[in-house]
Amino acid sequence: GRFCKALHKKSYKVSGMDRSSKMIQVSKKNVSNTVTLYTEKSFDEAIKSKRLYRKFDVITSMHVFEWNENIEEIASTLIALLKSNGIILFAVFPKKHIIDSLAIKDLFEDFDSSENPTYGYANFDGIKVPVFIRDAHFFDSLFYSLNCEKVLEFYPPYSKSFIKNYNWKGSLYPEMMILAYRKS
Repeated sequence: GRFCKALHKKSYKVSGMDRSSKMIQVSKKNVSNTVTLYTEKSFDEAIKSKRLYRKFDVITSMHVFEWNENIEEIASTLIALLKSNGIILFAVFPKKHIIDSLAIKDLFEDFDSSENPTYGYANFDGIKVPVFIRDAHFFDSLFYSLNCEKVLEFYPPYSKSFIKNYNWKGSLYPEMMILAYRKS
């Protein structure tokens, strides 16, 4: 709920969604009751009823797309929720980060390729989670097919304070590829 809280404080009308009902409960403690929070089930119901179609000016997603195999369906649904000229802005792992992480054996493993990784696993203390890595060209093609134009491609570096505060020893390549597309 931190992003929802920050945007709400700036007077934006905000909605949030998380697959985890536990995270929704945590978020409810951190945000105003004027912020709409959806569990996966309530979000799916709202989509099926078409209540959310063409409702949003901006949709953001932080490290979500790489955990989903069927990203085409997800992207299509999210674009349908945007108003005309709405923007979808998201962050995913860039391939260079995965390649470096595989080389130094940090978090990622068992990928289909160490030079051009597209599918493998993130290992969270013995719990292996499938991860799907796509590059900017993939997202460009996908969102162009959904009548969107690219408005941003950015690879922010890790900040010195992040590296210091977390005693970071993992990949130093940008953790995020941030992309944004505007719906036509």
